[in-house]
Amino acid sequence: MILIQRIRSIRFISSCYNTKAGIEALIIRFLLNPYELPMIGATVIAFIELINEKKIKAV
Repeated sequence: MILIQRIRSIRFISSCYNTKAGIEALIIRFLLNPYELPMIGATVIAFIELINEKKIKAV
């Protein structure tokens, strides 16, 4: 099911003449898709850990 949604979104973007609007639609779809929310959380946690590691090395 998710694969079909991604294929449809890729077709939508490739058929758009306005690339910026297509990219915005892809980002909005990514943020609103409930299956992708855990991945956003994991990305945020990894980013915070990276910042903490750099602070520890700086001290």
